[in-house]
Amino acid sequence: MFLKLLEFIGLTKNGKKLKDLCRLLGFDETDVDKILNFQIEYSTFKLPKKKNGYRIIEAPSKKLKSLQKKILEKILNKIYTYSVATAYQKNRSIVDNAKMHIKQSIIINIDLQDFFGSIPKKKIEQFFKHCGWSNKATECLTRLCVYDNHLPQGAPTSPALSNLVNFSLDYRLDKLTKKWGGIYTRYSDDLTFSFKNEITNSHKFKNIIKSILKHEGYKIQLKKRVRIRRKHQQQIITGLVVNDKVNVPRSIRRRLRAIEHHISNNLPATLTKTQLDGYKSFLAMVNNNQNSNR
Repeated sequence: MFLKLLEFIGLTKNGKKLKDLCRLLGFDETDVDKILNFQIEYSTFKLPKKKNGYRIIEAPSKKLKSLQKKILEKILNKIYTYSVATAYQKNRSIVDNAKMHIKQSIIINIDLQDFFGSIPKKKIEQFFKHCGWSNKATECLTRLCVYDNHLPQGAPTSPALSNLVNFSLDYRLDKLTKKWGGIYTRYSDDLTFSFKNEITNSHKFKNIIKSILKHEGYKIQLKKRVRIRRKHQQQIITGLVVNDKVNVPRSIRRRLRAIEHHISNNLPATLTKTQLDGYKSFLAMVNNNQNSNR
């Protein structure tokens, strides 16, 4: 299926060799060994999440990061990304993702566990090979974009690759959801399924989703599991309420107003003025975009 999907979007043109890759990345065509023997260096650190826990960031060295930015610009950004993948896209945001699911009777949310870490070297290698790169060029691209046999969270190439190599996953889930009369989108590791009407046998639908995820190499995040919200409940997608329109949850808006009052009256506050201004800019962005065309 993966190869057929790549053929569908025109990625299987052969003939792209290592010398072509060197030219794109700024290497001399007569010195291709430099790119094959390039030293791969990363620094790893933990970044606290907004709520609980942390995520592991694997940051490439300055020289490697520069090469990865060229791969992103010269290669990855020129490849079509399936429209249901809304993260890491130019001029698209969590608001655009949420707008697809306004005023639905039922919303199903699923978070994937260790998203970037679950994308193996083999899948990246397969992607570049099916894009038409020669074996040597594929080896080199894979080496420059993969760390410790998985897609590193912290490399400039990883967000785009996470969308591109999951074309099959998104295609299968989109096709399944449409068959059941619903809408599917994916914002990075956050999967959303919504339906205008109640679906019969939702248990069967969830089991098919789980089967597809397992086949594609993913697990559902155990702490959050599968979350189902109906229209009489608060329906939240990537932190935004979508019951009637896209909006920031009322609890957050109230908290921000209280903080603003404290700051304006020189009282102790849990945010600085700069942080508050950032939140206010985000609120303005949500309000400005919620009524644009879906």
